Amino acid sequence: TSPRRASATSSNALALLLLVLGAAPAGATVGYRAGDAGFGLRLGWQYPTATDGLDIAARSGPAGGFHYFRHLSEWFALGAELDAVLFRKGQEPLVGGRAPGQRLAGYTGAALGTGRVNLVFDRPWTVFVKGGAGVHRTRARVDTLSDTGIKSHHSLALLAAGGVEAMVARSLSLAFEARFLSFHLDRNKFGLESAEVLTYQFGVNFLFGRK
Repeated sequence: TSPRRASATSSNALALLLLVLGAAPAGATVGYRAGDAGFGLRLGWQYPTATDGLDIAARSGPAGGFHYFRHLSEWFALGAELDAVLFRKGQEPLVGGRAPGQRLAGYTGAALGTGRVNLVFDRPWTVFVKGGAGVHRTRARVDTLSDTGIKSHHSLALLAAGGVEAMVARSLSLAFEARFLSFHLDRNKFGLESAEVLTYQFGVNFLFGRK
């Protein structure tokens, strides 16, 4: 990702963060409570990192997911997430002897268990951090100078994320997350083994049975 594009992405992310915080009306609700549970949807855009040359082998693309969560206390929640990340084929031409020696176009799907910590829990909004682990399945068309084929692999996936969430109604919240997803690939199939992407996602969450 170029410095100019990264700067523009960071600026857009900051604008979304301020929008989410500004969306919380004063009387929506106060705090997060033990037993709060619900589900949410996320949509956004992913950016491959330079790790193992993924940012050359593939380009950015849409990303999103579905999650379930349950607050065990006002500051801690457990969850389960399904994530999807789409890769577009890298545009730089393949050159013999120059790494990375492949171009990828495909998707990664991940199933993750997560833990989340709310850093603010007595307001109708919060700042949070999240971590998770699970499994992924990646399927992609891999182009090299000598071959083209469809490859697939499944292995470990790790997640680190942070964001903001604001209650806009008693059972409805809006959120913005920056998410770092790392997953292991088979170098013999994909030409790399450490794949990492940074995604910015906007989400909506629905809580069950809040009175």
